[in-house]
Amino acid sequence: MSSTRRPARSFTLTFDSPACLPVLRKILRTMLAGADPDHVADAELVCTELVTNAIDHAAAPRTTQIRLDRAENLRITVVDGSPDSPVTVGSSRFGPHRGLGMLLVDRLATHWHVTRNATTKAVRVALVAPAA
Repeated sequence: MSSTRRPARSFTLTFDSPACLPVLRKILRTMLAGADPDHVADAELVCTELVTNAIDHAAAPRTTQIRLDRAENLRITVVDGSPDSPVTVGSSRFGPHRGLGMLLVDRLATHWHVTRNATTKAVRVALVAPAA
């Protein structure tokens, strides 16, 4: 990890297809430049999984926000238009060979939770930077 503290940064993207995934991964790599490579890989995996779940399981609008604080702690939020759609760990309505993505998120994230209102659902994940 870089020894110089950088300013906090954030990025927001509205998406409707998997075509956004390479862009999001590049943004993460740019935001986390100089960070522990394992932290970068975990961030890419978690963000990819959350966005893919929103595309596969939820209605539009879909937005992701990536925030990085001065201590290099990452917050990823994915909001979708399906407030009643469940978030399940280890299972999927698409069959027995799917549904492992949230299991990975659960293992990699420092913390994650879901918030809902009348029109949207937000899956919020925290990934704390490893100690230098």
